[in-house]
Amino acid sequence: MPGTTTNATQNNGVEDQNSAFCRALYDYTCEPNDVSCLSFREGDIIEVLTKMESGWWDGLLNDVRGWFPSNYVVVMSEQEYQRSIMVRARL
Repeated sequence: MPGTTTNATQNNGVEDQNSAFCRALYDYTCEPNDVSCLSFREGDIIEVLTKMESGWWDGLLNDVRGWFPSNYVVVMSEQEYQRSIMVRARL
């Protein structure tokens, strides 16, 4: 898991991107003492802040930020994300 992020304009494993959203395919639970990690449940919507070539992404979920494995999520299209917001608003 990455320890620090770097400037996205440098070619050092960080993919330059705008904010994106992904949906968790599986539950992911961090080690209890790992404060840099992001735990989530299947179906959670995570805002992706940084994508590393290593496959670890930096994300935000319920005001908690941390690193998580990208193979546990699927990137959502803008349309899918907007639809998920509308569904949650009805609940």
